[in-house]
Amino acid sequence: MVVMIVVSVTASTTGLLLTGASYTVAASSGSLPGTITIYSYSSKLPLTSIIPISLSMEVGRLPGVKEATPEALAPVLVDNQVLILRGMNLTAFAEIYHPLFLSGGLGNAANYTVFLGATVAMQLLLRAGSPISIIGLMSNHNVTMTVGGIFRTGTVLDDEIVSEIQTGQLMRGLGSDQASLVSATITPSSFNASSLVNLLNASGSQTGKRTGYIQNSIITSGLVGIGSYLAGNPSEAVGQVLSRAIGLSQNVLWALVAIVSICSVLSIYYSVSWMLEENSGVIQLLNSMGMARRGILLRLLLLTLMLELIATSAGYLLALLVSRALAAQLGISILFHSIMIPNSPQVFALSVGSVALLLTVSLFRSGTFNLKEGNIAKQNFDSLETFEDTM
Repeated sequence: MVVMIVVSVTASTTGLLLTGASYTVAASSGSLPGTITIYSYSSKLPLTSIIPISLSMEVGRLPGVKEATPEALAPVLVDNQVLILRGMNLTAFAEIYHPLFLSGGLGNAANYTVFLGATVAMQLLLRAGSPISIIGLMSNHNVTMTVGGIFRTGTVLDDEIVSEIQTGQLMRGLGSDQASLVSATITPSSFNASSLVNLLNASGSQTGKRTGYIQNSIITSGLVGIGSYLAGNPSEAVGQVLSRAIGLSQNVLWALVAIVSICSVLSIYYSVSWMLEENSGVIQLLNSMGMARRGILLRLLLLTLMLELIATSAGYLLALLVSRALAAQLGISILFHSIMIPNSPQVFALSVGSVALLLTVSLFRSGTFNLKEGNIAKQNFDSLETFEDTM
């Protein structure tokens, strides 16, 4: 059982870290349920996108769109740490993300004021009212600002610096008429994807791909190329975002997890073989006493599968704690955001399934061999009795 727990922890930790990395990449745009993100089709990620800021006003006039706000994302250097500065309308920030301010607040907003996510504030050891020097990596601008507050949202913004959009444009090197993306909050019951498709088809360049009718669910739970833009919810389209960002599909990552799982559970094969070898005498005795071979194997299988379910469940929970502790203690980050380790039913199912499959195969293979030996021993014993009776 200890072997199964160790194997489950190994496979599950690998799966959770890979799943967390892919989830963090997809969530780096800051998209929330009920929102649609629009950015340039030619960009691999919103961080490198440039679109006209006027698009936000046009999107905001569409039926079913409650609010559309432009955002400017910029990689910046603060105290030798690379972070993301997100420039946006601060009123929209409060309405979309509902930040909980641990100190300070939006009432302190003024020129040259920024707001820090709780994770960033902890890393930089800053608090409300502290000065902060920011260098734009893509613009080479250097400004000193004041921390207006420390907030927590439970999203990737906890790893970011939030400011007015003008500061984001300055740090990214954008013009006053440019942004990185448009974030639109929608009312699903009254939103019509066709109106957004028509707008983006008309707004895009003549070389952009024109898109026809699209269902609402495709945009709200995926990522679609429309004209010169990508529209959808990147956090719900992990596979598509990964494929564009690093050229790997989500299927490839799952294949890697499966390979690690299979290699890990191979040790179980040898454990089961050893167990059967140690108990071969008992198995042969039961078989010689008349218990059917199928009955013995089924009893062994049920017993080991029960132990396997308990062991892999405990291993998965332990792996979840271990992977989150590793991510926090080692400061593992991707795209300048701390890696987020979600609870993954897929990883749990893969861990349980791979171990159960190999247990079944190894049990029947080794068990059948031992039972055949038991049958031979029984036949020899019966032959000896027959010989003695004839004498």
